[in-house]
Amino acid sequence: MVDLGANSGYYSLHAAKFGASKVLAVEANLLLCNRINFHIHTNGFDSNVMTYNLAVGKANGSAKLALRDGDQGSNFIIREPNMINPIFMEVEMMTLLSIVKKSGVNKINVLKIDIEGMEEDVLTSFFYNADKPL
Repeated sequence: MVDLGANSGYYSLHAAKFGASKVLAVEANLLLCNRINFHIHTNGFDSNVMTYNLAVGKANGSAKLALRDGDQGSNFIIREPNMINPIFMEVEMMTLLSIVKKSGVNKINVLKIDIEGMEEDVLTSFFYNADKPL
């Protein structure tokens, strides 16, 4: 299972609990990624849930993650240079294909994606570049 925009890890942990042999939890916000790691360790899923503190986009590089005060689940990637948000953090960005290759996954059985408007860019890039069996 691949969980893009994993937030606190709710779906990732449920996938592990119900038998997923490998789960990739991808979350751009470091605070939430640390929370996922806490939940993974507390629930004993260290061996089959891998976390990646990354943004997901149509290209590898870096991005600005706009932080919403009080609502960590609504953070988003600043897509236009003139879009001003006083609170942001610079994050590493990778394509879904790069993340999957890095993790050694050779087939995605389940994909959960909630990345605040970046879904089309990520999926278009993935379907255009990935081998069909993946």
